[in-house]
Amino acid sequence: MSIICPVKTSLLVARIFIFVYAMLLMVCIESVSAQTPSSGEMIEVRSYLDTESAGWAYKKSDYAFVVENKGCRIQWNVVEMKEEGKKKHLSIRRDCPISFSEQVQVHRAILKEIFSKWSIAGFDNISWGSFGSTSDWSWNIPIAIASSKSNEYRDYRANYPNSKLTNINVIFVKLANQTKAYRDLQRLIQEFGADIELSSVEKVFVSEAKALPFYPVLKDHGISSKSKLIYDVAFSYFKLKK
Repeated sequence: MSIICPVKTSLLVARIFIFVYAMLLMVCIESVSAQTPSSGEMIEVRSYLDTESAGWAYKKSDYAFVVENKGCRIQWNVVEMKEEGKKKHLSIRRDCPISFSEQVQVHRAILKEIFSKWSIAGFDNISWGSFGSTSDWSWNIPIAIASSKSNEYRDYRANYPNSKLTNINVIFVKLANQTKAYRDLQRLIQEFGADIELSSVEKVFVSEAKALPFYPVLKDHGISSKSKLIYDVAFSYFKLKK
């Protein structure tokens, strides 16, 4: 008759537990690696029901997807309205002291998380905010240059309120779409099988060229320091197209 030693049994159970734990850990690591950006740095996307956002009298749901890292905070919200038949829309808040091209990896990680939960076909627009910031004027420069050559803008300035176009917002939208000033965002959205086009804006900003922080670029294009140029907006809205 054989007697099983309790010590040996305990060691066997411990070894099995360690083996199973190691296998599970490897699976988790592989799963995380699949979501890791090419830079090798892990991007953690935090999501939650954004109960502190405004407009809940008209909303069915509002989920925030946030990345905070090294003084940079980027947040995309997925908003669903109560109105029957209305598609979801995306709203963005950025507090990030780097250029958009440097932010792309973060935006991509957030969008991957969002579109893994909802089909991009279920969204109709993106609320983006301003085009520029003190850390990145790359979207503003093409618009400022284009406005210096725009016959419609020239007519607007000379003949308002009897100009052909009486809404400067419309002029900004046309210039932005003609120059594709937002092409970096467009390319990112195209990765997910859709496209965007600027549809409307609020509060257009105009300034003399010499007062703009990117005036040296404008000067290189032969633009007078006293030229009044369109260069930014307070809010912008993109139409999402499949």
